[in-house]
Amino acid sequence: MQDEKYIEIAKRLAGEKQVSEEEKSDKDFLELKETWDSIPSSKKTANLEKGRQLMMDKIQGATTADTSEITKVRSFQSWMRYASSIAIFLLVGISFYLFNNSSSSGTKVFVTALKGSKRVVLKDGSTVLLNKGAKLWYDEDFNRNVRLEGEGFFDISHNEKHPFEVLLPTMESNVKVLGTSFNINTDKNQVSLFSGSVEFSTEKQKTVLEPGQKVVVSNQDLAVGIFEPNKEATWRKFDLVLKEKPLTEVLHQLERWYGHKIMVKDPTLLHYTVSVKFEENTLEEALDNLAFMLKLKVDKEGDYYYLIKE
Repeated sequence: MQDEKYIEIAKRLAGEKQVSEEEKSDKDFLELKETWDSIPSSKKTANLEKGRQLMMDKIQGATTADTSEITKVRSFQSWMRYASSIAIFLLVGISFYLFNNSSSSGTKVFVTALKGSKRVVLKDGSTVLLNKGAKLWYDEDFNRNVRLEGEGFFDISHNEKHPFEVLLPTMESNVKVLGTSFNINTDKNQVSLFSGSVEFSTEKQKTVLEPGQKVVVSNQDLAVGIFEPNKEATWRKFDLVLKEKPLTEVLHQLERWYGHKIMVKDPTLLHYTVSVKFEENTLEEALDNLAFMLKLKVDKEGDYYYLIKE
């Protein structure tokens, strides 16, 4: 029962769940939080083995690399209780939940697709389509580094000076790209490349994929194979049929899929009833079709799209 409590605490410290006011004053929560907070930011890592070693160093009281940065840790009532809590940290992946040293220490943005697919538009114009249950983290000031758990399809804008990097903590690996499109599934431990090129690496191996190739990771070993693009990651294809639905619901579906805000300047438009089919359209194509049906026009202002009466 106590281990279950430690798991729940670890999830909260990892940012998976919110911490209640009551939990903030809980003795066990405060002790585990003190342990984690006392690790210097520069030493927090996305590497499991390094994370394990760091936590073992904390048990012993100091690291051999830099003892001046390690603060004294409050001891638990017994060695077994302390060892158990640290094992829980490792199993839940607490050492994975922060970026590696290349990431900034600023505010992190967390996005998850709870009810279905969700499209995220990043500041550089790159897009990430998250499959249901997937999670994405990145810096608020965005440095072309993200972290993914679950399945996501990436369409990355080209920037030769600043490669785009995806950290895959559950696969203990990462993907580095310049500009390309690819699918990642951390549940299946695989990356499939649709266009461009990507460099995929673990601690033991590294490989560069070509379009039509995919890599599968098993115990840090890489197996490269081929796939049929029309049969791979079919979940990402947008086929939506709506019959006699209010315009407000149609716009909500488009916003959720494409990741852009769609507005109307005349509120009466929201009462329109629409029957429409979208099939692998771009957002602009979908809005143009919708506007043609309703005798409207589409206007774009910044990141917002507006439907306006002609």
